[in-house]
Amino acid sequence: MPKEYFDLENYKGRHFHVDNFEPFWVEAIAWERIDGSWDVMFYDIESKEEFNILFGSKSYYIDEVGGVFLFNADTDEQCTEKLAEWVLSNLAPIRRKK
Repeated sequence: MPKEYFDLENYKGRHFHVDNFEPFWVEAIAWERIDGSWDVMFYDIESKEEFNILFGSKSYYIDEVGGVFLFNADTDEQCTEKLAEWVLSNLAPIRRKK
């Protein structure tokens, strides 16, 4: 995704915290875009090792405030659903190995 996608002018400034409770609690932040969709950023990373496993071999965008861009969603409900799916398929397998 091009860096210009993340320029501040593409956002309304509104955000909300997206919580996921199963199999453990994590939090992400959804930022509202001008088109009304939401970009979900994940900052709840426990270690450099975890970051490298999750994102090290992939192309990613990281913001010092919001965290790592995970996905775009059309609604707040979709943000919650997609975060739950991401946690179960990506983060949970890593944290369960500890």
